Amino acid sequence: MWQLCELLYTCYLLTYIAERHNVHIIRLQETLVDVDCASRLYISRFDLTTYRLHAKYGRALYTRNDLIDVSPQLSTSHCDVVKTGGYNIANVYKPPSEPWEDTNPLPSLPHPAIYVGDFNSHHPDWGYDTPNNDSDTLLEWASCSDVALVREPKQRSTFRSACWERDFSPDLWWCHPLEAGLSHLDVKC
Repeated sequence: MWQLCELLYTCYLLTYIAERHNVHIIRLQETLVDVDCASRLYISRFDLTTYRLHAKYGRALYTRNDLIDVSPQLSTSHCDVVKTGGYNIANVYKPPSEPWEDTNPLPSLPHPAIYVGDFNSHHPDWGYDTPNNDSDTLLEWASCSDVALVREPKQRSTFRSACWERDFSPDLWWCHPLEAGLSHLDVKC
């Protein structure tokens, strides 16, 4: 019963925040849903566009229900891609215990494209002391895909580790350099 109440409150809170900030897309990670039960993934005024079921590491992407040009494009083990408003938007979630599958961990998308999510890869460029193999793979992919990390060093971190008592930024967004300078892209992780 506790989890159901917590889930209902979370959905209510997401609806409130989305309305207040005029949000068009919501992406979730660690949805904790392993049974195909869309009612547990309901957010008022949003359509559940793509999702990956998993008891611990699920993900979901919602689009506002008044958007008319939304189309799912592809899905991989770590990524779902939706096209809307001419943009390819990749919802990325790599569980911390899983390595990237190969040297090309994410699909190469045509311009304009935005990759947003929890990459669970450690690198000094986003607040970690030392890089790990996952970040090396991610940076190699970024170089080959001609995408750039959109993050200012002064930005607040997106995650507080109670274990390490430090702030980190596993939640990142990448885009093609041409899109990085567009002021109308209001993406918040």
